[in-house]
Amino acid sequence: ALPCCVVTICLDGFHYSQRFGLSYPEMPDWPARSERMVIDGKIVPESDAHAVFDILDLIYTLLTEAAEPVDAGKPWKTANAKALDGISLRAWLENTTRSATFRTRLSASKALTDTKNWPRRLDIAKKAFAAQLGADNGKDIEVQSLLGMLTVIKGHGLEAFWTESEVYRCMQGNDALAAAFVKQIGADRIHLETAAETVT
Repeated sequence: ALPCCVVTICLDGFHYSQRFGLSYPEMPDWPARSERMVIDGKIVPESDAHAVFDILDLIYTLLTEAAEPVDAGKPWKTANAKALDGISLRAWLENTTRSATFRTRLSASKALTDTKNWPRRLDIAKKAFAAQLGADNGKDIEVQSLLGMLTVIKGHGLEAFWTESEVYRCMQGNDALAAAFVKQIGADRIHLETAAETVT
């Protein structure tokens, strides 16, 4: 379940979005296979896209499975917590997609049986993974902790993390709510890049 503070923040966000006239339409489930995928500024051909989504589905499934044993309330008490925290999300991705388990579980998909196009499609899938989780978490996956990501997934209900945690998107842009707060509070009263020593 979501921590109560997160739920409160989400509910407050919806309240203020209405106050500031922002719209949050419900988004379709990801991945939307009918939509175009753009990687490196180029549209991924339909002939590749379905295979790429198959690869991504498995990557996210394996990441979710890895989150199952994590103690979401006290992740530092998870078995091998220190080792997991020392592995970047990029390292996990590279190790996982090179593993025999990955290829075995993907063997029924055309993504793997089409050996000629397999390397290119795998590369596209890894770039899509990096783009999504880099954008969602605000850091390149090279510096994201595997334990941190697994904790978020477990804390949001495993599979539910991918299907329910980002149901709405602000049509005015990700920073629209923050910009509205700045306007309401006054830019002169907001201090950026300043460490907080106390909260009263």
